[in-house]
Amino acid sequence: MGTYTTGHITFHACPPHRVRSVLELLREYGFGDDEEQQEPLSLEFGTTYTSGEWCRVSDTTDLATRLIAETPEVAFTSYEEPYEDRLGTTCTHVPGLGADWAACDEDGAPVVRRADVLKWMPLPIEVREANLGVPWQTAIAAMPRGTATEPDSFDTWWDRRTADVQVADGQAEGQDLIFVGVGDSDEVDAILAGHGFLRANPWVALDENGPLFRTAIYRSPVN
Repeated sequence: MGTYTTGHITFHACPPHRVRSVLELLREYGFGDDEEQQEPLSLEFGTTYTSGEWCRVSDTTDLATRLIAETPEVAFTSYEEPYEDRLGTTCTHVPGLGADWAACDEDGAPVVRRADVLKWMPLPIEVREANLGVPWQTAIAAMPRGTATEPDSFDTWWDRRTADVQVADGQAEGQDLIFVGVGDSDEVDAILAGHGFLRANPWVALDENGPLFRTAIYRSPVN
């Protein structure tokens, strides 16, 4: 038997092409509503997603770590509540600033030891503010509220036997885009990127051990 607590996560910014990946991670870790969302999927900024009752200690920190690694453009604040005689853990991630980890109370407020505050007092003010998470809070306060909605997706099929890849309506004129995708899935993804697409979902086999795979892709965002 493991030790259980409750986790919370709030999103502050997310590019549209990352919405599906974020929601899939939330579902994997038991956060939010189990019901299927209607497509296109959306993520509301400022809404707090809470774990189910069987949230193991470290599940929330594991989720935060994976979000940072797999969706680095997303800004969020997560925390797991204290358990037994230990403080909780909070993480605030902002692209460009990285992640700010700290111990926290039951409301997710960072807890700072008096000894640390005294140690920081002689340091330059920008260092003290960074130690207290001020740059992260300042950046989040400037982010607009709203909703991120995933862009239109294109059904895509890959026949590993013939190496044919077909993107439904993938051409500007509305015709299917068809090309040869020799190699593994990474190489097919690279060819898709060359055509201006990125994968929204994992490749899924249509039949167990069969050669046909399917996914959905987005047009690459314009920087």
